[in-house]
Amino acid sequence: MRLAFIVLFVTVAAAHAEPPPSKVVSLTAGAGFALNQLDSQDLYDSNVSPSLRLDVAWHATPRLAFGIHSGIVLAHIVDLTRNDEDVSYYLAFELGATAQIELDRLWLAPWIGASKMSAPSLYTFGDDASLAYGFAAGYGVYTTSDRHYVDLFASAMRTSKGTTPFMSFTLGVDFRF
Repeated sequence: MRLAFIVLFVTVAAAHAEPPPSKVVSLTAGAGFALNQLDSQDLYDSNVSPSLRLDVAWHATPRLAFGIHSGIVLAHIVDLTRNDEDVSYYLAFELGATAQIELDRLWLAPWIGASKMSAPSLYTFGDDASLAYGFAAGYGVYTTSDRHYVDLFASAMRTSKGTTPFMSFTLGVDFRF
């Protein structure tokens, strides 16, 4: 009996020590709600708006991948220089290089790249892209039989001091496979 317990214990311990099954490519696609903030004296934006994210990464090891991060946020701007408080909608695009660390259900992904704002009615806004950086983390709350995950994630992004500095904090759900 004691021998059976020891054999069972060693077998279970060895099974958990193995690395996760190897993948070549990871794809993380998600949607959430972003809290946005512009850092400008003439423009104001502090609202909750929809956002999308998509990361594609190629695995160097079973736990480490390198790839491309992309995201988009739809929000609105109030132009404080006008008396009628002109409201315009804009899109904030993110594109950058990412490194992803996958620890079974948990993943971490810093990224660096560029962000470009597009607002059709504010002609001086978003003419060029700004350096941007961010960090995302998620946790798998549901696992499929194929070892794909439905995650809850949080991400933060900030642009450098450019034309219109911008920051965003997002909470959402993604599918990782």
